[in-house]
Amino acid sequence: MPAADDDEIARLRAQLAEAVARAERAEQAAADEREWLDRLIREFGEARRAAEEAARATRADAAAARQQTDMLRWRLNAMQEQLSDAHAALEAAASADARAQQAEASRDAERMKADRAEQGREADRVRADGLQSRLDAMQGRLTARQEVIDAAETIRQVDDRRRTLGRWARLRAAWRGE
Repeated sequence: MPAADDDEIARLRAQLAEAVARAERAEQAAADEREWLDRLIREFGEARRAAEEAARATRADAAAARQQTDMLRWRLNAMQEQLSDAHAALEAAASADARAQQAEASRDAERMKADRAEQGREADRVRADGLQSRLDAMQGRLTARQEVIDAAETIRQVDDRRRTLGRWARLRAAWRGE
């Protein structure tokens, strides 16, 4: 049995060598797979860190975008308020301009009335001056007539007095200068 045992040992050794080789190959494959798995885990960790960093950056960008959006919204609201104020001021200015035009038209109409009144006053003054001249002339004539009337009255009184005196009394008064 030695030969059969030798054959069996040789065959077992061959199987052992083959099993060792397979085990080594399997161990190598396992080591390669472990290495590949470690590399994959490292890459996954790096990818995860990159993804987390990207997510943080994205969140920061989103926060900055929200903040910028809020600021732009605030500026837009402020600009809309300013625009509304500007529209109100424009309407007020247009209204004030219309009132100013009405006031100017009214002032022009009042000026025309004042000019007509001044012309009427001037015409009245001219008429009054004419009437005053006529009144002065009449007053002069009236004064002259009154003087004539007074002179006539004086003459009449003298004549009446003279008539009441006799002839001798008249001569005596004439002699005395009465």
